[in-house]
Amino acid sequence: MQRAQAAVITRSDQVSERDLAALEARISAIHPTITLARAIHAPRRVRFSSGPDLDVEDLQGRKVFAFCGIGNPDAFLKTLAQIQVRVVGSRLYNDHYHCTRTDLERLGQAAAEQQAEILLTTEKNYSDIESFAAEATPPNAINEKA
Repeated sequence: MQRAQAAVITRSDQVSERDLAALEARISAIHPTITLARAIHAPRRVRFSSGPDLDVEDLQGRKVFAFCGIGNPDAFLKTLAQIQVRVVGSRLYNDHYHCTRTDLERLGQAAAEQQAEILLTTEKNYSDIESFAAEATPPNAINEKA
């Protein structure tokens, strides 16, 4: 941190102003001249495994079964809440988990049991299943795309 010229606090919209101020104070105490910036995660499009991309607004109110294997899965779920999808179920894997065909089939079954319209994941996790997602059930597995 001493060598850094700038620090960016990501997903700053998902914590309180008080917590942000405390974090910025801690960073400034370590490096008083560092440039601080705040960033938010604002997905704009989703990509279907087959079919055209959609604007996130087209997902508002839709029933979604979410899954991911990322370091901060709560941030993914908060993002879904912010774009106003109805998360009817979820499966959270450990960070760097690689989904298999069997996993996707099980996720599809779980989504169907929850009457989800869409199976949704992060772009990071979609890369694991992209080659076989169109073959899976349900065929409408999509991912968030910033």
